[in-house]
Order: sequence, then C-alpha cells, then structure tokens
Amino acid sequence: MKRTIEFDCYTMRERNQRGHWSKAAARTKAARMKTADELRRAFPRFRQYGDPEIEPNTHVQITRIAPGKLDSDGADDALKAVRDGVADWLEIDDGSDLVTWHRGRSLKGPPHVYRVRIEVESDAPGEAETVVLPECESAGRQASARVKRAINKAKKG
Repeated sequence: MKRTIEFDCYTMRERNQRGHWSKAAARTKAARMKTADELRRAFPRFRQYGDPEIEPNTHVQITRIAPGKLDSDGADDALKAVRDGVADWLEIDDGSDLVTWHRGRSLKGPPHVYRVRIEVESDAPGEAETVVLPECESAGRQASARVKRAINKAKKG
C-alpha cells in the first residue's frame, strides 16, 4: 500500500541560519507538528487490523518543493523536522529499524511556494491513496509579494 500526501510546509536549512536559537526551535516545532497533524487527518489509521507493529518493509520518501533547490545534505537538514513528524504519526522513533528512510529530495517549485510531499509505502494490502491539499499558505505568500511589488512600483513611479 502506498500513501502520498502533499501540503504547504515552510522548510529551510537550519544550519546556516543566524539569529536566536528560539526562532529556529519554533520553526522546527511548527513543521513537526504540522506534518503529524496533516498525516493524522489524511490517514487516521496507518496500522492495519490493529497490528501493534509497523508493517514490514515500510519505506518513507520526503520531498521538499520550494523556489530554491537544495543538495541532498541541505534537503536532509531542511526536512529533519518533517521526518520527526512522520515518526510521530507512525508512533515510532525516527532512528528505528522498522522504517527505511530514503534521503530527502528537493525539487524546484514556483516562486513563494513551499510544500512537502511524503510517500509512505509498505507491504500491507490496500489501495494506493494520494492526498494533495490546496496551496493556502503559498497563495498567501504570492499575494503578499504581489502587493509589495505594487507598492514599490507606485513609490518609484
């Protein structure tokens, strides 16, 4: 069974950021909680038939979609909080041997769009499910950028 979800989630490479540690901690916590919440809403029951364990051969691939593309190390760093959120949803530690984590990927997207795609695949029986949530936060960022450009153009004009 394969489950795929795509939703708005602002991710950035935390290692290169300057500023107070509490801001980075807040961004990390927000991404982790958002990931777990979106997965719980979309796929409330990951474990089939009440099994206490994760299905064997469970693989997780996380992809970052943003205006700037990162290399594999940067993508892993940016997606660490998302990985922790997936582990929270699965109710396991992200270092567990029950799940095979594939390296984070990064895709170049349109300006002001920050999204995450999570693919969870296991040997459990069932139909493949895909959930793509609308671009709410990204649309707001795009609208804000349009307004700022119009204001700057009016000031110059």
